[in-house]
Amino acid sequence: MIKFQNIIKSLAWIVLVALPQSALSSQKQDANANADYMNQIAEVFEQILENYVDPLNPQTLTASAIEGMLSSLDPHSTYLTENALQDCLTQIGEQFCGIGIDCIVEDGQIKVVTPIADLPAEKVGIQAGDTIVAVQGMKTRDMGIEKTLQALRGKCGTIVEVTIQREGHSRLIDYHITRTTMKIAPLKYHTYGDIAYLKISSFTLNVATELKKAMHKILRDKKRLDGIILDLRNNPGGLLDSAIEIGEYFLDSGTIVKIRYKNKESDLRRARQSAVKAPKVPIALLINKGTASAAEILSGALQDHKRAIVIGTRSFGKATLQALIPLNHKNSSIKLTVGKYYTPKGHSIDGKGVKPDLLVESSLIPNNIKDYESKSVKNKMITSLQKHDSNTQAQMLYNTDYQYRRAVDLLTGISIANYKYSKGLSTE
Repeated sequence: MIKFQNIIKSLAWIVLVALPQSALSSQKQDANANADYMNQIAEVFEQILENYVDPLNPQTLTASAIEGMLSSLDPHSTYLTENALQDCLTQIGEQFCGIGIDCIVEDGQIKVVTPIADLPAEKVGIQAGDTIVAVQGMKTRDMGIEKTLQALRGKCGTIVEVTIQREGHSRLIDYHITRTTMKIAPLKYHTYGDIAYLKISSFTLNVATELKKAMHKILRDKKRLDGIILDLRNNPGGLLDSAIEIGEYFLDSGTIVKIRYKNKESDLRRARQSAVKAPKVPIALLINKGTASAAEILSGALQDHKRAIVIGTRSFGKATLQALIPLNHKNSSIKLTVGKYYTPKGHSIDGKGVKPDLLVESSLIPNNIKDYESKSVKNKMITSLQKHDSNTQAQMLYNTDYQYRRAVDLLTGISIANYKYSKGLSTE
């Protein structure tokens, strides 16, 4: 059997000879200590292979050890085998068939960060915060994140059984979900009267460009614009640079995000004054428990700069930066947390989330409002809306989505108040 201690000693020597002479005295102790730790791992590895009663695959055992180290750090650091890495790259660059969820490992359990809008998981009722207990009857604790994600994917049109545990529910819930192509539209938009609605589902490579094009079209078609609803609900994040570019579009200047690394000064990403800017109208920004990562960064930036009023529920609380670090062995990699994000005012989002300025617990219309709005009142409201905008999607959202409605009402109220103020009229 190959002696792993010899390999580790060789690696430690390579590290030492590469260091500056002035640093050797202090670094040598650290290197020796690290070598001792690795010797412990190697000793356990050899004892398991030599004495464990059942046959073992050394490669599987090594992968489990690496996964164990990374999972002890945080929910977002993980080991990617060659197959897992390929799956990861496929999700970024190509289409695949699945149910449409973004998830993480938390305390050994696989938790849904957000169901992606208009895809099967959301349509059947899976919610942010749900814990996936089993897939096709197999417990996810035994499967791990890689095998769980593989089980959720499959041929388009096939059905997968997903069992979830929901907070506040004593019983498990089974869903039978039909897989479909994960073709995600990162941006949807419409107008409600003189209010622009922009929903970003994910921060993809070109979403900032698409958003600016959408706003250009809206401004071309509208004589006036009273406000913007920026909907980041159930947005799991995506590319940081895309979120920063959108932040730059809405902010005249100032810091968008602070990134703190282990041994480096904070990296401040600022809005360029020369960049194309959005019209100076009020913004209502919608968030919920499924708003995470880059979406939280944008929310925190607009909130700190008082550029937007944040409406909804507290966001997920995932504000760490991961780097994909390739390993020498068989095209595997590790995804490692290397930095943390902070809002322009220095607030930490990780584990806490963004707190809304206006708490609106549910997107469902409360029963008391439903009761108040008689059929005749609803018909008058819809008729009034049709005079301003023929968009049936806007009508449906206003009638069914309470958070959306509160955003519309808020921006409408601000517009009326501004008009009265400009005319010298009383706002009482």
